[in-house]
Amino acid sequence: MTKRRLIALIVFALILGIAYPSLAAQKKYPQLAISGYKRWLYSKFDVDPTVNYYLALGDRLPANGPWAEELQLYISGQLSENLSVNYDLNQNAFTAGRFNVDVNFHNYSLLFGHLSELNEHEFVLQDYMSCVGIGGRWDKFKAIYFYGTYPGAYHNYSSVSLTEDYDSYRLYRNPQYNGDIVYTYYKDNPYLEFLSLDLGRVDIVEDSVVVHLDNSRLIRNADFYVDRAYGLVLISSAYKNAEMVKVSYVLNNGEKKEVVFDFKEDARRRAFLSDGFRVIDGSEIVTVDGMRLVRDLDYRINYNTGLVVMNEPLHEDSEVRISYDYTYGANLYAKEVISGQVGTTFTLAHRYILSASETVIKNNQILSPDTDYTMGYTNGWISFVTPLTSSDTVEVGYTYIGIRQEVMGANAEYELSKWSKIGSSVVSITPSKKDEPIFDETSPSSYLIWNLYNTSMLNEDTFIRSEVSLSNRNVDYRNSNTTEADSALEVYARTRLGSVLLSGTYRKTGLNFASIRKVKSGTDYKNEEGNIDIKFMVGQYFTLKSGFESALEQVGSASSPEVSMQVYSIGLEPQLSDVLKMDFNIKQRKQNIVGQQLEAVQDSQQAYSSLDLDKAFPAVRNFCEDTKLIFKYLNIKDKGEIQGGGVYINKDSRSTRSEVGCLIDFKGSLSSYILYKNEEERDLLTASTATRIIPFYRVSYQWDLGGGHNLELCYDYSTTQQGGVTEYNKVDYGFSLVYDFQIENPIISKFQFGGSTKMTDYTDSNNPANDYKATETSVYGSLIF
Repeated sequence: MTKRRLIALIVFALILGIAYPSLAAQKKYPQLAISGYKRWLYSKFDVDPTVNYYLALGDRLPANGPWAEELQLYISGQLSENLSVNYDLNQNAFTAGRFNVDVNFHNYSLLFGHLSELNEHEFVLQDYMSCVGIGGRWDKFKAIYFYGTYPGAYHNYSSVSLTEDYDSYRLYRNPQYNGDIVYTYYKDNPYLEFLSLDLGRVDIVEDSVVVHLDNSRLIRNADFYVDRAYGLVLISSAYKNAEMVKVSYVLNNGEKKEVVFDFKEDARRRAFLSDGFRVIDGSEIVTVDGMRLVRDLDYRINYNTGLVVMNEPLHEDSEVRISYDYTYGANLYAKEVISGQVGTTFTLAHRYILSASETVIKNNQILSPDTDYTMGYTNGWISFVTPLTSSDTVEVGYTYIGIRQEVMGANAEYELSKWSKIGSSVVSITPSKKDEPIFDETSPSSYLIWNLYNTSMLNEDTFIRSEVSLSNRNVDYRNSNTTEADSALEVYARTRLGSVLLSGTYRKTGLNFASIRKVKSGTDYKNEEGNIDIKFMVGQYFTLKSGFESALEQVGSASSPEVSMQVYSIGLEPQLSDVLKMDFNIKQRKQNIVGQQLEAVQDSQQAYSSLDLDKAFPAVRNFCEDTKLIFKYLNIKDKGEIQGGGVYINKDSRSTRSEVGCLIDFKGSLSSYILYKNEEERDLLTASTATRIIPFYRVSYQWDLGGGHNLELCYDYSTTQQGGVTEYNKVDYGFSLVYDFQIENPIISKFQFGGSTKMTDYTDSNNPANDYKATETSVYGSLIF
């Protein structure tokens, strides 16, 4: 534990210890809200034969070890009318730790940890901070000063060790359908998915929202978030079985409001969290049931917190995947593309690469270290066992040693009126002198970043947010021979005109602006984009959605090619009855390399329908509580592909997916889901076709043991039969169980135990050397606060 964390803990303990005895006799104070969980997880993935480990691993993220621990602890303490203490601790084996203590007395605050006041501003932060902050509020004005460092993940180049893969993803599925009841950090984690409640207006006083769930108060930015632009309250899906939610808030005109929701009926899947790291701007790829979404038109993302909020609620059975690059601490990240080159050994752009930090993908297939390639970590090279040909494309992502940085800055805000505020931040970033031995290898740059922002609400339906930022970089802070200055701008607005919802965004980042991508990946990044989104409700019959985006991007340097992009989107949601839900979506994504006759076009069409059989047919209600017949269809056509830096990949492919599923919740505790999936992928350049038939079956049973104790047992089975150039048969099946044990304790509310065993039997019809059997075992125990 660092000295700063130790001091913070002492301050927290002293304040709580001094205040509690004197206030214990009072009825109103202290008020403590505790949330989070402590989790112990054992996981093991065995493959026979071991040479096929990476083939069996697929897109899973390899575990760091069989045992792992997670701790998320949030404590909000109102010790008196004028004294409050908030404590936030997040530790696990997969991401960087977070440790915050926030003390508020009258109008003054003392902070140890990360400064959340800057989280809403896209262009100021470079990473999570470990700092000390002092602030205050005076009538309409508030300010805070902070000093600290961008922490952790630093390795001396003479002793390189394993670090995180800076290319990651999260998968979010509903366990009632094809998700896992025994979740992992990266897959189906209910604490990282949020359900929305719509307050129906945006003119809400910031920080006035209070949420009680079954009479227990929830903690903001932990158990729930507030989306002010849409007037949403986002509550963790870990509470999805709650009955009643009471939301209290204050309007800008001073009126107090209180709304009670039936959580099971009113909550909708809406938001997803990728916490632990600062997401690199523009690196995310968000897909829902295989269709790629577009920022602003389909979702909004806060790169500082990792929170992704969908513009529209999702279906209960939707599968959401969010892939992204991230950054943490001093280490830097690079991604290079080797295309159209012939040979075995290639020199990379950076030396002192961190051991085992690389991800190497050849022609969309992950390569295995030592088996497929070797890395020269110190001198920065990669050598392939099989020489590359001119038709091969290899993407190499890796982490290399950077310079630790010290951070100092201030933030100030002024309330122009109850409906508008203006603010400004300035952040100074300088290299740490502790890392002078590598100044000649990595340029010791310093940065000064300033921003000015405004948030306004014109009425209950109109929300406007704008931010302009300027940055100045001294390439080598030891002298002033080379400096870079540039700007960034963002304007977002949303309003309602009768039955029409209208939103738009304009965003521009200069090539030399100190964006997180430029600072951490070491490459220049210019981006300019504008979009408009329209949602038109035609009575009670259907909703029409339409969107357009135009963007221009340049990655690498001023001499790199510029890539323009246009996205056209249209959607239709008929509202014929409560029994039948339908929607249709069409997207076209067109990219061009400016000045060249190279174009990439992706056309996608998606259809969805869900029929509530228990509502449509009264006889079904006699033995079923909830029965749905679900149909999904997705068609994607790709003509060419343009990757980062303006690299054009010749491509002509078609992919089609259709699904028919049936959910049956019998009266009692028995539930089943049957799915039949058919997929086809055609490569027109090679005249090859791959088809997959995937039947899936899932059944679960829950026992109510009384006293809040529940036991759920689940079994799933699926087969995948692929035909075409590569033919294989794969059988997946497994068991899982979860036991909930309620505890009557003011701190610990529940103990949860779970375990699962998943088995895979893979047979390659063309190459028996690829055959394998895999077993994935997971066991965990959790204390829920």
